[in-house]
Amino acid sequence: MSLHLQEIHRLRGVAILMIVAAHCYQFFGWTSHPFAEAIFKDVFDNSSVIFIFIAGFLFQYLEEPRFSAPNYFLRKAKTVFLPYIIALLPALVYAMLRGSRAFVQLPLRDFSASAQILYQIVYPGVTINYALWFIPVIAVYYLGAPLLRAIDQGQRYWIITVLLSLSLLMHRPTYSHGHNLSLAIYFMSAYVLAMFCSRYRELVFTWLDRNLLPLTFVFSVVFIGHLLLSDHHGKSQTTEPFETQGGDGLIDWMYLQKLLMTMVLLGLMRKFRDRPARVLDFLAGASFTIFFYHLYVVYLVSWVTRFGVPEFRLDYLLLLFVLAVGIPCLITFGVRRLTPQWSRSLVGA
Repeated sequence: MSLHLQEIHRLRGVAILMIVAAHCYQFFGWTSHPFAEAIFKDVFDNSSVIFIFIAGFLFQYLEEPRFSAPNYFLRKAKTVFLPYIIALLPALVYAMLRGSRAFVQLPLRDFSASAQILYQIVYPGVTINYALWFIPVIAVYYLGAPLLRAIDQGQRYWIITVLLSLSLLMHRPTYSHGHNLSLAIYFMSAYVLAMFCSRYRELVFTWLDRNLLPLTFVFSVVFIGHLLLSDHHGKSQTTEPFETQGGDGLIDWMYLQKLLMTMVLLGLMRKFRDRPARVLDFLAGASFTIFFYHLYVVYLVSWVTRFGVPEFRLDYLLLLFVLAVGIPCLITFGVRRLTPQWSRSLVGA
């Protein structure tokens, strides 16, 4: 069995571009462009669903045949957590020297310096590199690997209906920057659905190949319908679990939309998998480095512009996006050339 699926590899390249785009558009003010803001929100917000899907697919595809808990945890420590700590260091230094919103919102100012650092390692969403919340959350799935493997081996995929209901009803919890388990529960349906797609990939891929056009039509109807008919755009968030009184609605339509988008994108990656795409292949390989460092680039640009919030201009947004993707790519290229044997442990690529 080949351990490389071109469609999943390239899907990772698309996912990281969407995640970076989501963080770049938030850099701008949208007072004069409300409809454009709605489009950007509905296209790019909650793209972490795609990253979670890829992680679940690769867990079943790569780890299931050779699973050994000690080796699995050691491998994740070397290729995910070590580069995570390295990437988090600038944010930790900044927080300790200049302060952090975490110190205002939480009683951290009463903690010792070591306790403050430990808290930010466990809950990096409170740092300036807030995108790193993803790593402790995905760690919940790493720690739960034996249970997830039992679901797969027993083919107990009926649980997807329960997990998806939870995701759609609980919404994305903003309070979970202090509660990683809540976010892990929220995203788990995407992870387990991906495991299902991996186990039955021949059937799923055949279905995708045959039904990509109608699936794309369904996604388009859902996307355009939500864009035109809903008053809420972007992530559906709550500060309390299963809160239904807010303006985000009873159902988290954005989560469902992103699952549909994931399947459409996977179908497109399959359709064009035999065509050369060197840039996308490189971005996929560098995706973790881009993820780890792109927000530092956004903050650097913000600092250069004196922390202003400029009104949206497409050329400015494209420039910021190119910088946020390009500079981490240069880091990837440099580290691979200097220390190829250590690059995955240093920068995750």
